Amino acid sequence: MQINKLPTALTLASLILFNSEVAIAADFQKGLTAAASGDFKTALAEWTPLAEQGYANSQHYLGIMYAHGEGVLENDKTAVKWFTKAAEQGYAQAQSNLGVMYEYGTGVLENDKTAVKWYTKAAEQGYAQAQANLGFMYEFGTGVLEDYKTALEWYTKASEQGSDYATSRLSDVLVIVGKDIFAAGIDGHNCSDSIQYFERADELGSSIARTHLELCKTYHRASKGDGEAQYKLAKDLYLGRLIKKNPKAALTWAMKASSNGNDAAESLVGEILINDLVYGNDAQKLRDLAQVIDSVCSKDPKCAFDAVWKHLDISQDGSLSLAELSKFQRDLVQFAYIEEMGDEVEVADAAAINLTGILLLPITSSSILHSFDYNNDGTLQKEEVVGETEFATIVGVDSESLLRGIEFEALGNKISAAMKDLRLPFWL
Repeated sequence: MQINKLPTALTLASLILFNSEVAIAADFQKGLTAAASGDFKTALAEWTPLAEQGYANSQHYLGIMYAHGEGVLENDKTAVKWFTKAAEQGYAQAQSNLGVMYEYGTGVLENDKTAVKWYTKAAEQGYAQAQANLGFMYEFGTGVLEDYKTALEWYTKASEQGSDYATSRLSDVLVIVGKDIFAAGIDGHNCSDSIQYFERADELGSSIARTHLELCKTYHRASKGDGEAQYKLAKDLYLGRLIKKNPKAALTWAMKASSNGNDAAESLVGEILINDLVYGNDAQKLRDLAQVIDSVCSKDPKCAFDAVWKHLDISQDGSLSLAELSKFQRDLVQFAYIEEMGDEVEVADAAAINLTGILLLPITSSSILHSFDYNNDGTLQKEEVVGETEFATIVGVDSESLLRGIEFEALGNKISAAMKDLRLPFWL
C-alpha cells in the first residue's frame, strides 16, 4: 500500500502545482489582453498580486506601466523597483529596461557602469535590444572603455535578430574601423586589411563604404599598371579625397600614369610640382609671411623685421648665409611669376626661372653679404643689419613698406628685372 501511495501523492501534488501554474498563466494572460486593449486598470489588478508573489513577468510589466504612467501615476522609482525584482530573477527584458533606467538616470542615480552590467546580462541571454544597447556603450565608451571590436560583435548579434537600429550602427562602426585601418597604412592607405570591413558595410547599404571600396579597387588596378587607375589614384592623393592629401605620393602615381601614356596625368605632374612640391610651398610661405607682417606686426617695423629675419634664417642659427639670402631672392622671383600667371603657370617656364635664379642670384646675394659682413665671418647677424638703408638693401623694402605691408610680387619682379640687367649670356 505504501508503495502505491507514494506515486499517488506525487501525482496529486503535481496536478495541484500544474493547475496553480495554469491559473497564474491565465491571470497573466488576462492582464496582457486587457493592456493590449487599453484597459490598464484590469491589467494592474491582474498583475499586481502576481508580482507581489514574485512572478518576474508580472513584475516586469508592472515596471513598464509605472515607467509610462499607464493605468497608474507615472513613478520612475516604482518602475525601477519592479524592474529590479524581475531582473534579479534573470528576466532578460527587465534587465535591459533596468539598464536603460541606469543609463539615463531615470528613477535612479545615473550610473553607466551599472547600465552596462544589466545590458550585458540581458545580451548574454540573446535579447536583441540589450545587445544593441550594449554595442552602443562599447562604441562610445560609455560605462566601459571604447572598444569598436566588441561593439561590432554585439551589433552583429542584434542585427542578425532583425534590429534595424543595430544594423544601422553596425554599418557605421564597420566604416569607422575600416577607415582607421585604411588610414594607418605606410603609404596613406591599407586596402588589404580594411577592405573586409568596407565590403560588410557596403552589403548593409553604406554609400561611404562603397566609395572606399572603389578607391581600393582603383589602387589594386593601379598597382597592376593600369594607367587610368594610376591617374585617378594620383588625383585622389593630390586632392585628399577619402585619403590624406599626399602630394609626393600623388606625383609618383601621376608620373607612372604619364609614362603609360595618360595625357591628363602629364598635366597633373606639372600642377603638383608648381603648386605643392617645388614652388608652391615656398610661395605659400611668402604669403603667410606677408599675412603676419600685415596683421600681427601691423605698424610695428621691429616685429616685421623679426618676422622677415626668421623667414630668412632657415638654419635658425641666428645668422644669414649666402645660400639663405640667395634662396630668399629665388623664392621672390618664383613667387612673382606664379602670382602673375595664376592657373596658366607652365612647369618649363617656372623651372627655367628657378634655374636662372640659381645661376644669377648668388651674385647679388654675395654683394649684399660682403657689403654688410662687418665681422668678416661669411654670414650676417642682426646687429650688422640695423640701419634703414642696410635693411632695405637686404630685403628690398624700407620702413615705410614694413608699415603698410610688403608686396612680394612687386619685389620679385624688381629682382627679376635686376637679374636681366646683369647681361649674362645664360639668362633664360
